Amino acid sequence: MKAIARRGVMLVMALGLAACGGGGGGAEDDDGPGASDVTLSGTIGVIESSAVDSDLNDPGQSDFRRNDNPANPDAPDPAWAQNIATPVLLTGTVNAPRTGSAGRNFDAGDRNDYFAVDLQAGQTVELEFAADPNSNDVDLYVYDAGGNAAGVSDGIDTRYECVQVTRSGRYYLNPYAYAGASIYSLRIGAPGTAGSCAATTAAFGTTALLAREHAAGSPKALAARALADHRSLRSQAGLTLEAAAGLGPQMLRLPATSSARRAGLERLQGGGRSTALDGNAAKSALSADDAAPSRLEALASTLRYAKRLRASGAYAYVEPDWILQRAALTGAFPPDDRYYTYQRWHYEQIRLPAAMNRIQALASKPAQRPLVAVIDSGVVLDHPDLAPQLQGSGYSFVGGRFAPSGDDQSRAADDSVFHGTHVAGTIAAQTYDGQGAAGVAPMAQILALNVFGAGSGASTSDIVDAILYAARLGNRSGALPTRRADVINMSLGGGGSCSAAFQNAITAARDAGVIVVAATGNESRTVVGQPANCNGVIAVSATQADRSMAPYSNTGSAVKVAAPGGNTGRSSTGNGQPDGVFSTMASFDSTGRRIATLGFLQGTSMASPHVAGVMALMRYLDPTITPAEVDALLADGRLTDDLGASGFDTQYGHGLINADKAVVAALSGAGTAPPTPAGQVVAEPGSLDFGSFQSTGRLTLAHNGSSSERVTGVTSSNPAVLTVARTASVDANGLGSYDLTVDRSSLPVGTAYLTLTVQLGSSGRGSFQVPVVIAKGAGGFSRARGFGPVYVLLQDPDDESYTLGTLATFSELLGTYRWSVSGYQRSKVVVIAGTDLDNDGYICQRGEACGGYPLLEAVIDGQAIAVGSGRTDLNFQVAPLSGISAQSAGSKAAGVQRRPNRP
Repeated sequence: MKAIARRGVMLVMALGLAACGGGGGGAEDDDGPGASDVTLSGTIGVIESSAVDSDLNDPGQSDFRRNDNPANPDAPDPAWAQNIATPVLLTGTVNAPRTGSAGRNFDAGDRNDYFAVDLQAGQTVELEFAADPNSNDVDLYVYDAGGNAAGVSDGIDTRYECVQVTRSGRYYLNPYAYAGASIYSLRIGAPGTAGSCAATTAAFGTTALLAREHAAGSPKALAARALADHRSLRSQAGLTLEAAAGLGPQMLRLPATSSARRAGLERLQGGGRSTALDGNAAKSALSADDAAPSRLEALASTLRYAKRLRASGAYAYVEPDWILQRAALTGAFPPDDRYYTYQRWHYEQIRLPAAMNRIQALASKPAQRPLVAVIDSGVVLDHPDLAPQLQGSGYSFVGGRFAPSGDDQSRAADDSVFHGTHVAGTIAAQTYDGQGAAGVAPMAQILALNVFGAGSGASTSDIVDAILYAARLGNRSGALPTRRADVINMSLGGGGSCSAAFQNAITAARDAGVIVVAATGNESRTVVGQPANCNGVIAVSATQADRSMAPYSNTGSAVKVAAPGGNTGRSSTGNGQPDGVFSTMASFDSTGRRIATLGFLQGTSMASPHVAGVMALMRYLDPTITPAEVDALLADGRLTDDLGASGFDTQYGHGLINADKAVVAALSGAGTAPPTPAGQVVAEPGSLDFGSFQSTGRLTLAHNGSSSERVTGVTSSNPAVLTVARTASVDANGLGSYDLTVDRSSLPVGTAYLTLTVQLGSSGRGSFQVPVVIAKGAGGFSRARGFGPVYVLLQDPDDESYTLGTLATFSELLGTYRWSVSGYQRSKVVVIAGTDLDNDGYICQRGEACGGYPLLEAVIDGQAIAVGSGRTDLNFQVAPLSGISAQSAGSKAAGVQRRPNRP
């Protein structure tokens, strides 16, 4: 569903009144329906792993404390390191002096943040920053308790940094503003829950850089000569030049020893220290010996050379010699995509790894790629994870004005969540390419069909035209695609019974052979809206990470199947991230330029493309399978795992979609014997996080292929805290579900990292382990620390000039925010809330927490709620936005303004 524009929306903060539950406002009149004053209130939830930098640029941070030095927290230093616990998703800000927005840190700067943390071997520290990396740069340094560098990641042209810890102990984490200013996210999950950090930090050669001097005689060349003579610069830096061949790059060979590299870097900096940590007690990441640099030293010094040579102005470009990987349409799971670990829970839930491994085992694979039409807000056509997956440029049907482009038309002011882009990525993001995210059906192609204009909803007539177009049937545009779509996905909808226009179009599409999938909706109702309630539509409800029904999901007799939709208010998978669905997105930089990102969303809109992707897998393997045959397979339980009441029920329909069963059914229907690839026992989920309050859970063990492995037992590393019991589903091979129970009474305050050991007997690998996180708060407190000051905005959807606002209050006991606003004088309201970490006057920007009632997506879609005589149940969640992430995207241009602009 598409965003509506809220240009110029202002939340005028009157903090003196907010403390009493009131807010400053927009319009002072009491015109319009529902003019009597009412009070609106609720709670705002955050994941238990939430934390915030203690010295934000936002002056609204009441518990501000400097964390600029890695000093002992017990020492009398006013700027010691901030203690944090893991798993953690922390948001913060850093800035060089007089860069970024005006605020508490603008003049003096806040280059360094330090966090003291106890880490386990195998944990990965990830940092991602929000600002444009062309003009801003935030690096990550990790030091052990003695101040020695344990890891450094100071990437170039990238927002992502990571360091993996190899030894357990006390560490200091140091986000450092190398240039400019930015919001950042710091993430640490349980051991083994992150992707391969080595692949992301070592994906380039460390012996040479690629460079090109400015063209002779150009203005830049003349300026460069005035700044530094190339030969002299190379000599100072200890570099050896290999001449360029034709238009290719020059090779700048780096010094061979650690001491020579350090000396060269110091000379490039004008005699200054080569480490970024001037003025503090931490030691440099480079040692001072004559040996070849270690892997860590080589990585760090290669990137620093590139940065400093760029800064000299002598070169048109300087960059590492990046090592790229081939992309593939099929392959074994898990894939090597950087962010697959954030997708792992929702793809494992639908048994996608087993399905892809079975496809990979085929002696020959089909040549025809299935085509999925995404009828939505359009797709960011130049997104690197989607561009190779598109069939043509799609089509737009917005407002009956037809155009041959399905590109998302959102502008910076539209507060878009790039909904269609997220949906398309779940279906078919490019996979096996070492970057970005993975798709359910990476061999599929996307047909992007835009039915949502900027700042508007979608009309039935436009959606009908898109359905007919996708089915290659006559429509008002007069245009037809080059081939008919195999599957249509509609993550959209509205109330009411199925209209005749929808039903006629869907019936025609099915008759043409198109499988139609749609979301049930997010209003927590027991009835499914249209078009998901039309005959012949596979209506999809949403599950959470524990397979339970998501609280927002619409249910009812029209539900056919369930799939992962997520819940960004929870963090239960051990990686410290929200339990949302992770996929492709976009954002805008400070100039209004659109940039590709990735992030989390939740909703039945995210569940539906999981099913559409599975349908694409089926069409890939059996292009002749009909919609009626798919219906029959669903009804027979051959495509699902039964959940809820036995057989069909109104929550899960025929059950949770199972990609592996679907692959077997499709191959069987096509007359191909399903291969049985070699497999082993796997656990789902692959890791668990019980947080501070959850006391029960479930672990399911199954074969992911042909295997003789038998489970002989499941044991806990601390039976007094975590106990395991077999359920009736466990078979003679030990496969099935195991109930888990937590008792925190013997645990100290803090975070405990336990393991479940799955014993496999003599026929297997011996055993494997499942990481488990259990937290205990002091005095029963939650371990959640929030994401900083959260500003709540209430607005009349019919009159954007009428706005009230307040600052929410955070409870460390409950780990939630509480808000209340009195004096609201309209009959309808839209509620949105978020942080303004960098103090630029806008909430809900990239990297800042954001949410709305009942879901952020509903707010962006303009779904207002009735005020009545007042509401005290307006409860929702906030989570960080976009690629550093949890729900959507934003920027100064795209965020919601929380106070008037000042000259």
